Amino acid sequence: MTAASSWLARASASPRVGGNAYSQFELESSLSYCTVYFAFMSNPIDNSNVKQAIPFFMISDMESSLDFYLLGLDFKVRDKWEPRGRIEWCLLQLGSASIMLQEYRQKPSEKLGEGVSVYFFCENALEIYGQISAKGLSVLEPFVGNRMWVVGLKDPDGYNIFFESPTDVSEETKYSDWVRTT
Repeated sequence: MTAASSWLARASASPRVGGNAYSQFELESSLSYCTVYFAFMSNPIDNSNVKQAIPFFMISDMESSLDFYLLGLDFKVRDKWEPRGRIEWCLLQLGSASIMLQEYRQKPSEKLGEGVSVYFFCENALEIYGQISAKGLSVLEPFVGNRMWVVGLKDPDGYNIFFESPTDVSEETKYSDWVRTT
């Protein structure tokens, strides 16, 4: 049994937080869509000692990454480690979301970031699209997927960064098409 089918089996036998049962449509949706429910659950598991999961990216150039995250995406440095007089590790925060960066001391031979994506759920992904576009970052055209506006870009090491927010706009609508009709 895969992790997805295991989760779906448990979900189909359990009521959703707040007492509403999952619909068949929700259970048959993709695994990435299922993560939306985890992000929006209003009550954590009772008595849980775990408070947050933070992505940790090994990066090739701290200066480029800090420019991207601090100047481009408006993250703030919450903590840092400077053993040789320059930042080698840091904890960054944007709203209530965080990421950690650590620079390799020896550049790896493998390609970084491949297959790794982080999704930040937010109130208004299109607002973030406008802000990061205005700063000149290369950002994909927003589109609607799984009832969410999706704004995507890559960081300097190729990690996929996405900002999403709920919408009632039709699936697969591109931002440019939506703007023409509003």
